[in-house]
Amino acid sequence: MSALPFPSQGQRVAVSYYQWTPLILAIAAFLFHLPYIVWHIMSVSSGVRRNGAAALDLAWVAAGRLDGFWEKGLSLWDIAAGVLLVREAGGFISDFASRDKALDSGDVVAANPSIHGELIRKLRD
Repeated sequence: MSALPFPSQGQRVAVSYYQWTPLILAIAAFLFHLPYIVWHIMSVSSGVRRNGAAALDLAWVAAGRLDGFWEKGLSLWDIAAGVLLVREAGGFISDFASRDKALDSGDVVAANPSIHGELIRKLRD
């Protein structure tokens, strides 16, 4: 995870550059009906955090402050701007089936290109 502040005016934001290692920091909604997912990701990463606002979480993925994010059942207004930020910063964003349907379904997985696929696989395990 990058400890750098948000870029200055005129600089582009960029997602983190980490590949999947135990050093990645993921963020998620605490899926109370699926707590085993949270525990599984915690066991293979440096931690799972929950800030409480999907828009902020996605902005932090776009800025490289977080390496990945997932949540289910979000509304369009929760994620529309964040989807654009992550894509513009070079990140991947999809639903849990790795389709470009996050805005339609409200199910979101966002990460840098190096770990996006692995995060989806680990969420399915």
